[in-house]
Amino acid sequence: ANHHEGINNVFEGLSIQRVKETKPRTAYTPEELRLFISWAKSLKGHRKWISLLGAYTGARANEICQLYADDVQCIDGIWCINIRSKRPDQKLKTENSARLVPIHSDVLAEGFLEFAQGRQGSRLFTELSLVMGYYSHGWGKWFNRNRPTDKDFHSLRHTVGTELKSAGVPIQYTAAILGH
Repeated sequence: ANHHEGINNVFEGLSIQRVKETKPRTAYTPEELRLFISWAKSLKGHRKWISLLGAYTGARANEICQLYADDVQCIDGIWCINIRSKRPDQKLKTENSARLVPIHSDVLAEGFLEFAQGRQGSRLFTELSLVMGYYSHGWGKWFNRNRPTDKDFHSLRHTVGTELKSAGVPIQYTAAILGH
């Protein structure tokens, strides 16, 4: 006798989709990071600032690309970028992504504040247009054609996390800086 009579196989007809394999991202090595920063400093305008902010903040490309001049703020004497979704064209990956990230003294020394002040009343990177809801679309295409190493922009997030960890920064602060 068939003991399975009347039992439906809930998996019948179900097809399994292969998950796209992505190569794991790794942090830039110290040498690659030196090369990246030197390359970034040689760039002009928005390309310079997006690259440097990526290297020194670990922010996601779109978080940087969608900044407005008033997102550059001095909080208790410390210059920061305020990553938020205050405007309809700003979006965050998660709720925890909203955060203040201090701007490194090396970025300030390059003249970032002067650049930001010159963009008052507008987006920081007016050269970028909104494509499929993201300002980072065109940036990503340009970056991938011109990057100084084979590592992608997102690997800078891992680099900043690694640097903060090796500097002894408590994990909860690193998580807050990276918007985890």
